[in-house]
Amino acid sequence: MPLDEVNEGILEYFPALSPDGRKLAYLTSENQDYAITVIKIYDFETGEKKELERTVNTRMSWSPDGKQLLYTRNKGGFSDLYIHDFEADKERRISANLRAKDPAFSPDGERIVFVHNEDGTHNLGLINRDGTNLTYLTNNNDATQYYAPRFSPDGNQVITSGRDKNIRVWNTKDAKQVRAIGGFGDEVYRVLVAKDGKVYSSSAAKTARVHTVGDGKQVRSLAGHKDWVYSVAVTPDSKLIATGSYDGEIRIWNAADGKGTVTFVAAPGYKAPKTAAK
Repeated sequence: MPLDEVNEGILEYFPALSPDGRKLAYLTSENQDYAITVIKIYDFETGEKKELERTVNTRMSWSPDGKQLLYTRNKGGFSDLYIHDFEADKERRISANLRAKDPAFSPDGERIVFVHNEDGTHNLGLINRDGTNLTYLTNNNDATQYYAPRFSPDGNQVITSGRDKNIRVWNTKDAKQVRAIGGFGDEVYRVLVAKDGKVYSSSAAKTARVHTVGDGKQVRSLAGHKDWVYSVAVTPDSKLIATGSYDGEIRIWNAADGKGTVTFVAAPGYKAPKTAAK
C-alpha cells in the first residue's frame, strides 16, 4: 500500500497476501464509520483497490490457488463462514449460526479450520469447504482462548497459539493433542506455519520464535523488540523473517542466523498507549 496513505486516521489490519504475491486482502475502515470495516483487495501491479464485503472483522485466508477468499461475517448476531469466488465475483455462505472467527484453508483447499467462540470460550472446529462434515477438535468450557489456527504443511495437524502461553499441535483425524510447546512466558499471539515444516510465532513476551512442527524443538528466538510482538511473517523461501510490535516497530531478520538486518517504524509519529508492555 502506498506509504502516503498510512496516516489517514483509519483502521487497517489482518493483511493476507495472495499465494502468487500479486494481491493483498486486508480489512479497512477507509470511507466508512470508524468501527465498521470492509475487505479490500489491493493489486500490486495496477495499484487498484477493490472493495468486497462489509461487517468482516477477523482474519482471512486465500485458497491455495488464489481464486477464493475465506472469512467470517456477522449477520443477525452470528459470525458465519463465507467464501468469495473471484472468477464468479460472488460470495457464498457455508455455515449457519456458527459463531466462527479466524478461519483458514487446508493446504489442499478442501478443509477449513476455525475458532468457535461462545460465552467467552474458544474451541477448534473443522468443516469442509462446502459446509459439510462439521467436527470439533476440542470441547472446552473454561474460557480457553485460541488465536488464528493454521494447518501443518501436510494438512494432518492444526497448530494454535493462545492466551495460555503455549503453542498447541492437534491431529485432525483423531482430535488428539500431539504436543504443547511452552517456554514463552506470556500470551502467544500469532503462529505461521511455513512449507519447510517450521512454526513461526510472536508473543507478548516481546519475542518471536521458531520451532519445528515434528518435534516441537525451538530452532531460534528473536529478541530485540521493546513491546508486545503482535505479528510475524516469513518470505516464501523462508530466508527472511519479519516481526511487528505494538509500538509500531518492524524488524527484519535472517532466518539462518537470527541476526537483525533492518529496523524501522511502520507508522512514523505513532505512540503506543501506556497499556503496552514495558
